[in-house]
Amino acid sequence: MSGTRSTGTVSDRDDIWYRYYTSNDKRQIATHTFTHPTSGNKTRNYTVLYDESKYAPLWTAHAMHTSMWPDKNVGRNENWTDDPAIGLTQQSGLDNAGSLGYSKGHLVASNYRQSSVGQNKQTFYHSNQAPQWQNSFNSGVWSTLEEAVVSHAPSGSDTLYVVTGVLYQGTITTQKSANLNVPIPSHFYKCLMKCTFNGSHQCTAAQGIAYIYTNEAHSGVTYYNTSFVTTIDAIEEMAGFDFFPNVPPALQSAAEAVATPLWTY
Repeated sequence: MSGTRSTGTVSDRDDIWYRYYTSNDKRQIATHTFTHPTSGNKTRNYTVLYDESKYAPLWTAHAMHTSMWPDKNVGRNENWTDDPAIGLTQQSGLDNAGSLGYSKGHLVASNYRQSSVGQNKQTFYHSNQAPQWQNSFNSGVWSTLEEAVVSHAPSGSDTLYVVTGVLYQGTITTQKSANLNVPIPSHFYKCLMKCTFNGSHQCTAAQGIAYIYTNEAHSGVTYYNTSFVTTIDAIEEMAGFDFFPNVPPALQSAAEAVATPLWTY
C-alpha cells in the first residue's frame, strides 16, 4: 500500500470504512467494519483489493470465529450497490450476468457474515463480487465449500483466516455490460489458514490448505476433489501476492507448503 488513508461511513450498513491507496493507480484496498452485537465495539468485517481494469476484486480477506463474528441468522439482505470505499470507476461489473449464465459471485459470502443486518449488507457491495458461472459451480461445489467454511468456524483459541480471490489466466473472455467489456475470471480460489493462539495472543500453530476451480460447471464432483485441492504457496505464485504475512515465518512457511485438511471431509 502507498499514499494516504481516507475514511467514511454508511449508516444503513453500519459501516465505517477505510480506503488505502496502492502503488497501482488502478487498484485500491478497502476495509469495512461493523458494530459487534455483544461488545458494541467496531470490528473488522473484511478487506478487499479492487482492480478497476477488471471491474472486480482480486481478493478479499476476512476471519472466522464464532464469538468475534457470531452467526445470528440474519439472512440474505441483498441490495447490491457500489462500494463507497472504492474511489475508482464503475463497479457493477456484468449487469446482464444472469442472461449469460453467470451470477454476481460473492467473494466474502453472505452466509459468512450473519452477525447483524448491517454486517450482512456489506457483503453486497459491488467490490465483493465477480462474474461466476452459476449452474454446477456457484450453486454447486463453490456453495458447498462456503457452507463447509461456515460450519467449521472455530471457537476458543483458534481463528480461521480466509482469502478468496480470482485469477485471469490464458485467453480471457470479455462480456459487454453497458459500454464496458468486463473480463470473466478464469479461476476462483479460496485459501484457508487456521491459527491457534496462546494466552498472550501469540500464534503457536498454523495449518493451511487452498482450493481452486476453473470458472465453469463442475458436475458430479465434491468441492474437495483432489483436482481442486492445492497449497497456499501455489495460489500465491499464480496470483502474485503474499497472503497471511502476520503468521510467524516458520509457521507460515510450513502451513503454506502443504495441503493439510482442516476438517474431516
